Formats: sequence, structure tokens, C-alpha cells
Amino acid sequence: MLAKKIKKFRERSEETIGESNTKAALIDPLLEALGWDVTDPDEVFREYKSKPQDNPVDYALLLLRSPRLFIEAKALSKKLSDRKWISQTLLYATMAGVEWCVLTNGDEYRIYNAHAPVDVEKKLFRSVRISDPDKTAFTIETLNLLSKDKLDDNLLAIHWKAHFIDRRVNTALEKILQNDDPGLIRLIRKKTPGLKPAEIRDSLRRADIRIDFPIAPQDTTPVPQQIERAEKVTQEPKKKGVKFHGVKVIDLLKAGFIHAPLKLQKKYKGVNLEAEIQESGQVVFDGVPYKSPSLAAGMARKSIIGAPPGRKYPQTNGWTFWNYYDTEVGALVEIDRPRQQYLKQVREPGSSAAPEEDEYDMIVVPANEEGFHETFLGENCWYAIRMASVMIDRVRYIAAYQTTPVSAITHYAEVARIERYKDTGKYIVYFKEPAKEIGPIKLPEGTTGQAPQAPRYTNFQKLLNARTLSDIF
Repeated sequence: MLAKKIKKFRERSEETIGESNTKAALIDPLLEALGWDVTDPDEVFREYKSKPQDNPVDYALLLLRSPRLFIEAKALSKKLSDRKWISQTLLYATMAGVEWCVLTNGDEYRIYNAHAPVDVEKKLFRSVRISDPDKTAFTIETLNLLSKDKLDDNLLAIHWKAHFIDRRVNTALEKILQNDDPGLIRLIRKKTPGLKPAEIRDSLRRADIRIDFPIAPQDTTPVPQQIERAEKVTQEPKKKGVKFHGVKVIDLLKAGFIHAPLKLQKKYKGVNLEAEIQESGQVVFDGVPYKSPSLAAGMARKSIIGAPPGRKYPQTNGWTFWNYYDTEVGALVEIDRPRQQYLKQVREPGSSAAPEEDEYDMIVVPANEEGFHETFLGENCWYAIRMASVMIDRVRYIAAYQTTPVSAITHYAEVARIERYKDTGKYIVYFKEPAKEIGPIKLPEGTTGQAPQAPRYTNFQKLLNARTLSDIF
């Protein structure tokens, strides 16, 4: 649709639409297609100024009311190669502390990393044209990185890192090939007995060697293709009459056994390794997201000991490799601990199993005495809750577990709405009406370890039928 508009405007004369009409006819529709509400200044702020004395930038795309990307627009007829416009756009972003900026005329989009410690020309990440019919797929993929969801996931930074590394490696390889590098000559001599150094140099001068770094599709994990695969599900030993299921990180997040972001750590061969579980269920190690704890652990071990013969990375059980600090036990524990707790809730259909993910419609939050009376009962809301983003539209009820000395679920409420809480990355839950009393629902006598130490997801019907906490979790 936009490509047709661009063609139509250019056929009749680009000068007729100018900058304002370029924004209205070409840029605004693209932003809407990328998930941005162009009518909401909390998402798309026009003529944005970081300070009153600053010159305004045409668009600021905001997440949690904080600018994440600037867009400087020019008329469709303008060429974006003018260094003055490039410097102006980068200056706006640098002064405001915004890493990413875009210069566009509604057809061509140039994406820059304002914080990159390189010359202006090398700050350019990608340049695409909507009107280019030969690169439609690449254009769509690149512009999709500017979508609200992708910007929130910080995929630009991940792709930039690969782009920046590839560019440096490419430059180094070109210098080696062009300058008759002695080390390369020696390496080739080892592989080709009988050839003289001069013969090898002459051969390299005749060779037409091209170096290419294909751009991986953005929706796949940005690791080499040969290791980019779904992790084989590790199954528990089979026991008669019991059905065990493969567990993914996202399952633990949805069920409330862990909460993102969650820091993981491991001391391996005397080296402290760190990773982080994100809301998407991916595990990030060294700035790269992986599909599972095991793949991230394998790459972590590879960074220390290398890869074994015939493999791309050491096979590793990530569930027992990574540790995290568990506030319930007050110590570092394996990430396998919440996985095993989750598995206890998985039973044959028809038994007292945990509900399927679509049946989780309630969140239980721990509350101390003061916070419970002042906020849960006094303000008919609860904050600041760390929730998995996939659960926002599913949670219909909230219950309060009062910590010691009460140690029981005592009240619940129906949810009116859930909103972001300030700029904390957490949420506030508003009630439809004042909380209702229930229970109290306590732990079974002599039982420990099931009291909620952090928000937990469950099913509202389970709450209504529960006699103890073990009937809920």
C-alpha cells in the first residue's frame, strides 16, 4: 500500500506533498502498522524536546513514557545523503540520551546508533527503501525492528552487536587478504606442501575472494544456524502410571514459580558466569538470547573451554548448571528446583492437576500487615507487581496472602484493569470493587515451602474450593 502511494506521488511530482503530507500519508500509517498509537503522546510524541531550549525532533517513540527512538522526517523529494541532516538527527538523539534514531523521507529509512563509538558514517545500522521491489522481505524485516513489541524487546541492540562485530571482522579479513599477510601465507603453505610463498602470493592476487555476512531473520535466535534449533525436551525417568511433560522456562514464568528478569549465575572453572531469564522465556548470555537454559549453558561453557570435537558447543543440562538466589530458602539454588515444583503439579488428565496455561486466571500476592490494610483494603488496588506480560490479559482475579503472623489467604477481588506502574517495569492491579473476605486458607499443619514468597498464578475456582494452600498451588 505504501509502495503504491510513493509511486503515485512520484509520478505526479514529489514536490506536491512536502514534509507535513509525507508524515501524514507515509510515516504515520507505517507507525500505526508497527503497533504504535500515533494519537497517544505517551507513545508517539511529536515535536519532542528533551529540554525547552532544544530544537524539536519530529517524532519520539516512547515506552513507559521514556523516549526510546527518535525519527527525523524530511519531504519525499529530499535525498537523505545530506551530512547536515544526518548530523542533526544524531545530535538530537545524543543530547537526549536516546540510543536509536531514524532519518526518513517516507520511502527510505536510515537507522542509526547514536551511541556507537565510531565515525558518523559507521553509525548507520541499516538503510532500506519501501519502493525497492527487489528487497521487500529485507525491508519488512528491518522496519519490523522499529515496532513497539520489538523495540520493547531491544532487538535493535542485539542485531547491532552482530552487525558491528561482522563489520570489524570483515575489515580485518580484507586487510589480511590484501596485504599478503605472512601468517596467512604460512597457514596456506602448511595446507599445500610444495608451494612456494611467492606462488601463494600470486595466487591470492588472482583470486576474487568475497566476504559476505548474511543477515539472519530477526525472529530466530541470533546464533549460528547450525546450532539454532529447538532444544530436545529432557524427560524425567518414566514411572508407571505417571505422565511427565517437558518443561520450558515460559511455563515456570506463567505459573509464577519464577519471575523475570531473573539473574542466573555459575562459577565454572574459576570464572563467574552470569545470564538472565527474560519475560519472553529466553535466557540471555553475553548479550545474546537463547531458547533454553541448556543452550545458554552450553554457550557459556564454550566461552571457557571451547567446543568438543564434532560439536558446536558442549552439551549441558542448563537446569542443573545455572543457579539463582531463592528468597524462600535464602540461598543459591539450581533453576531445576522450581522446575521440579512445577512438575509436581503435572498429572494425568482428570486428576488434581495444575490448570493448563489458559486456565490461569488469578494471581496471589504476598502482603505484610501494613501494606495489606493500607493498599489492598484501603485503596482497592495492589502494586508494584512483577508479572509475565503474557498473563496480563488472562488475570481476572487477585488474592492476598497475608504473611506472618496471619500466614493465610484472607481476601480476594475481581480485577478491573492492569496498568504499568510508573517506570518500574512492574504493574498495578485495580479492583472492580472492595476485596471480599475468604477463608482463612492456610498451609496444612506441619507443611512448609508452599507459602507464596512472590506472586503466584492459579485458578479462581481452586481458591473457592480450597481448604488449604496445597489445594491451590
